[in-house]
Amino acid sequence: MTKYNVLLMFLISSLILVLLLMFINPLKLISVNSLNGQWLGKHKNDHVILEMKRDGVCSLEFYSEVKNDLAKFNGECIIDTNKIPFSFVMTNILELNSSLYSVVKLINEEVIHISEFSTKWKLRPVAFSEENTIILKRYLLTGEENEQYSF
Repeated sequence: MTKYNVLLMFLISSLILVLLLMFINPLKLISVNSLNGQWLGKHKNDHVILEMKRDGVCSLEFYSEVKNDLAKFNGECIIDTNKIPFSFVMTNILELNSSLYSVVKLINEEVIHISEFSTKWKLRPVAFSEENTIILKRYLLTGEENEQYSF
């Protein structure tokens, strides 16, 4: 009888541990609101700036030093946190007739990974690879009023 009690206690303890690990997900501790601000990165020889504001308005800039070309998109950003990685949609883009779709993964408060963008929902990357990942780091302000990074 004690052999079964030990086994039962082990199973209950294991179940409790698994449940705790499921509910204490470190990604859930980082809120989506912590994405607000400017994020800088580089991808395939392009410099990238993603700026997200509290009201859902966002801008995305790609600057190519090789071509000396700047592409800027202004719209509204929606982040769906129901699945990991989070889906990222930029809608109502003034410069395009379509939306931009991507996935985003919060690494920590200072770094996020975002996949390359697609104009079609079904063609967006759903996983991260070395080729399709844009690593963005938070741009830290030095304290000057209205300071922003731009190209």
